[in-house]
Amino acid sequence: MVTLISSEPAFENVAGPIKPGAVAVDRRSTMTAAIQPLPRPGLSRTAVLWCVALGTFTVPIAFGPARYGFDPARGYSLTMWVGLIDVMLALALILGGRSTLRRIRARTSSTFVDAGTLLLIGLTISTLIHPVDRGVGILIRLAGAIVVADWFASADRQLLATLGKIVAILGLFQWVLSFAQLARNGPTGLWFLGERSMPLFAFGDSVGAAGTFFHCYLLAGFLAVAMGTTNSLALRGIVSKRLSLALSVAGTSSAFFAYSRVSVLSAVLVGGSMTLVAVFDRKNRRFAAASMAAMILTALVSLAATRSGWTTKAEYVTKFGATTGRTELLRQNVDTFLRHPWVGVGTGRYTMSLLDEGRDLGETPHPPHMIPLAALTEGGLLSVPSLLAHVGAIALLVWRRHWSSVVAVATLLSPFMLEQFMWNTPEGMMMVAIGLGAAGAGTRWRKSAPSDSLDGELRGQRQVVGGANLPSTLQLAAEQHREDEAAAVHREVEAAASVL
Repeated sequence: MVTLISSEPAFENVAGPIKPGAVAVDRRSTMTAAIQPLPRPGLSRTAVLWCVALGTFTVPIAFGPARYGFDPARGYSLTMWVGLIDVMLALALILGGRSTLRRIRARTSSTFVDAGTLLLIGLTISTLIHPVDRGVGILIRLAGAIVVADWFASADRQLLATLGKIVAILGLFQWVLSFAQLARNGPTGLWFLGERSMPLFAFGDSVGAAGTFFHCYLLAGFLAVAMGTTNSLALRGIVSKRLSLALSVAGTSSAFFAYSRVSVLSAVLVGGSMTLVAVFDRKNRRFAAASMAAMILTALVSLAATRSGWTTKAEYVTKFGATTGRTELLRQNVDTFLRHPWVGVGTGRYTMSLLDEGRDLGETPHPPHMIPLAALTEGGLLSVPSLLAHVGAIALLVWRRHWSSVVAVATLLSPFMLEQFMWNTPEGMMMVAIGLGAAGAGTRWRKSAPSDSLDGELRGQRQVVGGANLPSTLQLAAEQHREDEAAAVHREVEAAASVL
């Protein structure tokens, strides 16, 4: 028996209203379907849009206590601070958590949402064993990010287009703001949106702007995600191709002007994904070629403009061994995991655990710069099912040639493997939610369509049930209902005639 998942009012007048629970019988195929009412929607479109729009601004609200002698600015991996993004993620969890859980239980959620839920379960167990306020905060952020990813993955076409435009507009706003900060050599006065008093970061004689983010690397990461998301939606015809080309220029240039090697690699991966589109997708070949051309031209111009800063950064890396430092950090991470393999050191407790052991971590302690390893060190083997599910989902995207989803995921691969902001900051959590949500929206390997759209309306979408579309199924139900009524009237007439 297959559950119908729409209550579109336009279909109710085919032959009168159909009562919930009525069974439609197709005498030609003996297909039966139970018509059930939609569950009450848990949120409105407006709430979804506001949560996503405001959930990208770093407006601090409260800081946790300083620990081990480190203030929050240097010991950000030791304390829990709350910002506007945390409020939006918590609000998303409150408004949409129930409907997301319903889709997960019905197996209609995207694979990335399922994988994120597995990670949430594992980290929750670890937090119960090693409780700390920072760990609870990370769990709330992660749960809210899962809901946001589910919003993208389960949204109907119209809502997904609006979400894509919001991400694009936010990306372009941050891009313009960063160049305004560079031109002014300081802030522009948007402190109410989280702009720092000094949003510039020096790289020798050059500086990188952060927009309203905590660091210029986060700005570059967000623009990379916005670039991948809009390109992914443009490949499906959901957002304007011109808008996605603008984001390709913004994302690529921001990576160079922020002096972020990770974001440059993200741009390269997006370009490689668009190359696959150009090779295998005839329909989007022209757009993919235009997108690659825009990215290559922007990269050449940006590199010429920032050459001095990149040269200085290369000298710094060579002199102070930044790459060697990452290697030592990786060894430290692996050693921590091997000493606490089962449930890890506790969510958000990586740096705390090392300091508790008497380690000297320098002036600014650094958490793992590899998200899978961070999950393993803090959640132990409980995180393994989620990591395998993510790897399997990405492999399926490539195997089944879901190129629009591959483009969305490509922007997240390098920060996942080479950076830590996506794990330790709420902005990073929101970026992951947007990127994986867009990837989930582009897949066709879910069990069925979403069980309900976010505002309870499917706006005329035709839902396929057992090979028959919804209007024809309701038509069959209406015909069967009329035949049953006619048979009942006929029996009453015959009964009356027999009495006479």
